[in-house]
Amino acid sequence: MGGRAVQEGSIAGVRSAPRVGELLGVAAVLLATLTAPVCAGPDPPRGEMFSGFAASNNDASGYVGGGYAFGKGLYAPGWRLRAVGAYGRYHYDGALFDGRDYVGTTFDGQVGFAAALIGYQFQPGATTVKLFAGIEAEDQHIQPRDPNNLVQGTELGLRLAAETWYDISSRWFLSADASYGTAFQE
Repeated sequence: MGGRAVQEGSIAGVRSAPRVGELLGVAAVLLATLTAPVCAGPDPPRGEMFSGFAASNNDASGYVGGGYAFGKGLYAPGWRLRAVGAYGRYHYDGALFDGRDYVGTTFDGQVGFAAALIGYQFQPGATTVKLFAGIEAEDQHIQPRDPNNLVQGTELGLRLAAETWYDISSRWFLSADASYGTAFQE
């Protein structure tokens, strides 16, 4: 969900925001559209779905996504579409100035993320490379508002992603992935 550092703490409940629901709703519609069967028959698979969940002592998040491969399917070079949606909650400790002194404060945050990407898959030998570019939307809400944290509010931006893997054998592979988004410079 990005490269932001989260300070130590524990997971805390946070009020929900309508913008997060809207982002996840858009991601769900894109996912359903991209993974719907296009035609029946012996064609290779073209659609994929993926999801995940992560938790630590101060955050929890989950994501869901899907993709569609044009041309000869998922395992061949060609153009791709992908949609991803994510939601998370986190909590960190900091301080707010009350007019006389700084007071220790716990900040509760929630984040919603959605991206729609187009890309291309290359396969030089035993290596597979997927390059994607598209639009992202991220919604960050922190209560109480943290004046020292610039990552708050709703932003749209460009998302770039690369996925690579090298087949070492029929049972082993080496993988490296990277992504960058301009919405909050992650």
